[in-house]
Amino acid sequence: MGAFHFLGRSRELQQFAEFARAPGSGFTHLRGRRRIGKTELLRRVRDEWPNAFYFMGRGDESNRITMKRFAIDWDAFTGTRQLTRLRSDELTWDELFNAVAGHAEASSEPVILLFDEIQWMAAKRSGFLGLLKEIWGQWRKLGNIKVVLCGSSNRFFHTYTDGEMAVLRGLRTHASIAVTPFSLAELRDDWFPNWSTTELCLTAMMVGGVPYYLENLPADDNFIRAVDQGIFSPSSIFLEEVDALLKLETGTAGSRKKIKKILGKMGEAGATESALFTATGLPQNDVHKTLDRLLDYGLVVERWPLGEPKSNRRGVRYAMEDPYLNLYFTVLQPMAARIHSMDHKPLFATEVLGSKSGYYIEGFTGSAFERLIGSVLERGRIDQGARSPGIFKKLKLTTGRFEWGTYWSPGKTQIDLVVRGLDDREVRIVEAKWTHRTVDAASNYPEQVLTKMYDPKDWRMSFYLALSAAHTQGFEQRATRMGVGLIDLEDLF
Repeated sequence: MGAFHFLGRSRELQQFAEFARAPGSGFTHLRGRRRIGKTELLRRVRDEWPNAFYFMGRGDESNRITMKRFAIDWDAFTGTRQLTRLRSDELTWDELFNAVAGHAEASSEPVILLFDEIQWMAAKRSGFLGLLKEIWGQWRKLGNIKVVLCGSSNRFFHTYTDGEMAVLRGLRTHASIAVTPFSLAELRDDWFPNWSTTELCLTAMMVGGVPYYLENLPADDNFIRAVDQGIFSPSSIFLEEVDALLKLETGTAGSRKKIKKILGKMGEAGATESALFTATGLPQNDVHKTLDRLLDYGLVVERWPLGEPKSNRRGVRYAMEDPYLNLYFTVLQPMAARIHSMDHKPLFATEVLGSKSGYYIEGFTGSAFERLIGSVLERGRIDQGARSPGIFKKLKLTTGRFEWGTYWSPGKTQIDLVVRGLDDREVRIVEAKWTHRTVDAASNYPEQVLTKMYDPKDWRMSFYLALSAAHTQGFEQRATRMGVGLIDLEDLF
């Protein structure tokens, strides 16, 4: 798609406006995974809001240089020479923060401070965080300073803002603003309007709605050619992106090697800690500590059978929810040598998809389709304004609260998605089928759904099939007679 162009983000901009316009001083976080467009959002705020000051930390500079750059940018923002006239050895964060307070005292408008890549400003014993906590009491009394902390490191926020002993714990006055991946509808409306519904879903299954990844897909109306050039070519960023993704969160090369080994054995459906210990050959304590870190950094999630008690920790599965990480470890890493080879041919069409139609990728699209549906449900669960996709109407979730997850049992029962309405006390069993052929009346998919072993006491049950391919009228009539509702790809948009 070429250079970055600002798209959408109406929800995030609205949340920021509510924060900025709230009475008194305010302190919040702008959160989101790497590559999601947080910096572009902050720069849009800087450009559109009067008295908004944007400053980004850098990982390759000393604290002294950071303070000098802050002084230059602040004086440019205020139109003064208050700080730049000082010698370098006179610059301290105390001096800089006092300048902020002085400007706010004289301002009739709220002063908005946008601190981006905050983890670098807080590095190297800079004193930034301790002084920020100390001076926040003064800024709060002024009543017109708004502070937004933003960074790509989940580790930073876990260490410095969330824990019991965190330096900045308790400073927030407003809920964090979450920058989320683009939805399927936004992919269709703003990014690839000429791609089919199936192609858009497969794009989301491979790289998610992440702007940085979407920009690295060529602006080509031919989906297969765009994916081949953007993902399965020697010049693609996606083979090396895994190291860039892990570097900020996990530190040393040794840690990244260990993490990649664990993630590589996790599989599409996830794995228990004991299974990972056996598969990797790493010491059990190393596996345990690494999984804890990955959970803290948001790179891995815990899964347990929905409806079962969480006390049985031995049954917990650890899984990657990030589409790109699953694509890398399932598809890209095993064929890295082929992608880098000099005799490169269109691998996506010839070796990834093979001879099958319908964009079926062996060992990937099945679980990826389940995660795609889950991401649509999760977006709607946390943001009721986003409940526009038809799946909410099909599942009768247009109102009320719900929870969702997966289910498995010792008897090997595996249910792709379980959705429980907390108000109507109904359990929806959803099986996801990403298939490469049209589904006709001879298909036994309805029987597969109805035979799932799940017995939630005092709950009603309903059954659904989510299909990637077209289905015949005969199949639809048969499924309806059996009490199985059908969810199409269009229902996810």
